Amino acid sequence: MSDSGDARWPIDQILADLEVTYAGEFDLKSCWNEEVGGVKVALLALRDHLDDRYKYKSILGAGGSGIVLRLSDDVFASQDVALKFPRPVIGRTSLLAEMLAKEINFLAELKHPGIVRILYHARLVVADQRDRMPFYLMEAVDGTRSDKHMRLLVTGISDPRSESAVDRFEKSVLMMFRAVLDSVRYLHEHSSGMRVHLDIKPENIIVTHNGQPVLIDLGTCKQVHGGQDNTIVACTLPMAAPSLARRLRKDPTDKNRAGGEIAREDIKQTWDLWTFAASMLHWLGIDHSNGEVAAGAAGDLLRPYTRKYVILLSARLMANEKMEDMPSWFNDRIGLSQPLVKSMAVETAGEGLELLDRLLGTANPLDAIPEMAMRAVTTLQPSEGIHVPLTPKLIRLLEHRALRRLDSIAQLGMVVEVYPEARHTRKEHSLGTYGWAIQFLKALYSDPISPLFKQWITIGDCRDVLLAALLHDIGHFPLAHDLEDID
Repeated sequence: MSDSGDARWPIDQILADLEVTYAGEFDLKSCWNEEVGGVKVALLALRDHLDDRYKYKSILGAGGSGIVLRLSDDVFASQDVALKFPRPVIGRTSLLAEMLAKEINFLAELKHPGIVRILYHARLVVADQRDRMPFYLMEAVDGTRSDKHMRLLVTGISDPRSESAVDRFEKSVLMMFRAVLDSVRYLHEHSSGMRVHLDIKPENIIVTHNGQPVLIDLGTCKQVHGGQDNTIVACTLPMAAPSLARRLRKDPTDKNRAGGEIAREDIKQTWDLWTFAASMLHWLGIDHSNGEVAAGAAGDLLRPYTRKYVILLSARLMANEKMEDMPSWFNDRIGLSQPLVKSMAVETAGEGLELLDRLLGTANPLDAIPEMAMRAVTTLQPSEGIHVPLTPKLIRLLEHRALRRLDSIAQLGMVVEVYPEARHTRKEHSLGTYGWAIQFLKALYSDPISPLFKQWITIGDCRDVLLAALLHDIGHFPLAHDLEDID
């Protein structure tokens, strides 16, 4: 420790600031008297190790597993750092230290704008602790906790009747949702193996001044591989997926926490999808357990279509659980049965991202089908006022003998004897059906009232519909309907 250590690391002032922080957190206010002694010896050890370069500035927060301080850096004066060390919770010191050590290992391998970046880590000998205490320094994320950020977005709307103001608000909200889910996707699809966060919640996400949400707590994150070994997991009970919560024991020191051992191979990425959906609803002011909407909720400022879309997406993200565990209020809000919603379950973060992109207008499965392109060099007019792209695939189909045969079969059979001009063939009829099928698909996708089709339809579904429309008559023979009438 340097001679100026007391000035650079004023232990009494840090403890006083932390006492205020604990008092402001409902789950921590009763813990301070038990933990203050352990916090003090941890701070003394940290001061002795870091004083030569870093200086205390403020408290960034305290949570279920750790305490975070803001420090200034003598080397890079313009870039503050955040120091995280485990809370000295009686009976859980070793567990929280182990969780923080694993968090360090995870962060060292992760590089994503939505996940905090680690700068340095070590273990220190701390009085009254059997094992060395882990700690790490990370980038100080300047911003606002995500739930508070959402409230700022709500109060920032000067005129809720202004279309431009609502547009900006909706885009900010949806881009925040998308950025958080992209961080989850990155964890699930990491090149060194899937990682499951297990404790996604608004309190663990900071939104920077440029609008980038950052996951700041990965202490519960677990790497999933095919091994049979067990690992200790923890979660926030009110946010956790039911199938995860049932496997864990309630924490006697914190009624909102639970923990226990689970085989790594049993950890599911869909548990993160549930907590993301619960967080998304929380940000909108909707209680995911019963659907109750808080006063002045952000969801009330969304357009009805956007609100329906997000609620439907939340229901689908939560549909990987047992049917009896799915929130029942979804049935009334989206007008779909639980079995149907469960059959539509979104099983990966990547799929959820693509659905959010559809709402943002940056993805459209119809655009991936050349036969449905808005513009094409060569087109075919199968019906009055309808032009469809004449693609190589469509040409090959039209040249197939099964379709060419329809050129010789009259669509209306003997009607031509009464109406001489009724001479169009079954091939012309099939092309007309095909052209109208394209129009129907586009109209349903752009339905301004119900988001069901936009969310549910896939590229494969669209191609199936177009093929069915084009080929629905290939089994017909001449005078087929006439002979049916005779029969």
